[in-house]
Amino acid sequence: AVLQETVTSQSPDDSRRWFVIADNDRLAAMLEFYLPPSAVVFRPDPSHPRVHSLQDGSWNHPFAWWPRYDAVTDGVSPYAGLHSLYVTDDPFEETPPPAISAHFDSVAPISLARFLHGGTEVRSLKIFACHGYQPPEL
Repeated sequence: AVLQETVTSQSPDDSRRWFVIADNDRLAAMLEFYLPPSAVVFRPDPSHPRVHSLQDGSWNHPFAWWPRYDAVTDGVSPYAGLHSLYVTDDPFEETPPPAISAHFDSVAPISLARFLHGGTEVRSLKIFACHGYQPPEL
């Protein structure tokens, strides 16, 4: 619900210019499953996931083999210039990793969701707005 609210709180004219990146493949799978179909996120075509896993150069997770936001075909990326919501559940991560910050013009924290059970925090999600995606140069 927190991610959907964040996605839909972006300006309506801009909603299709946002895509979602999760810190790891487990979080990406969970967000992909729970993100309602009504949440509008950018996908060049239906083969692309609605929530991407962070691409950090490793190929040891399932999302590495899916269509990727960092892919460049014939020198063109459909994600170039778009904005992203970067989501992490790492309680110690204060800023996005270099794999994110190096490829966006700017990043800023926009939301923190704490999940409680019996009054004790069991998980938190941090959401960062990342503006102006610049794909890697080949």
